[in-house]
Amino acid sequence: MSMKPFRKFLFSGVFVVLAFVLAHSAQAAWIWEKDNWEIKVNIRNNCHRPIWIAVHYMLNGSWRTGGYWKLSLGEKAYVVDTDNLFIYFHAESDKSHAWGG
Repeated sequence: MSMKPFRKFLFSGVFVVLAFVLAHSAQAAWIWEKDNWEIKVNIRNNCHRPIWIAVHYMLNGSWRTGGYWKLSLGEKAYVVDTDNLFIYFHAESDKSHAWGG
């Protein structure tokens, strides 16, 4: 899949805080080192269809985009490390369902 749908999503203005993502579709582990910290973000597919996921996140002061990862039902994938509490994501199934935030 191309990144065009995700780029279009990024400019749509629909964003959400990492806490929403964690509560609904992702898990994270906090890693603390001296005065620095980062979050390791894992996403699990709880949908009954395969989904493709893209993320937009900050690392070391720069916004980055990653994806697409394809996940089957119940499959979990490590996707990114971030040092920011905000992460934006877009997921879609077979073009009939999409999630974003």
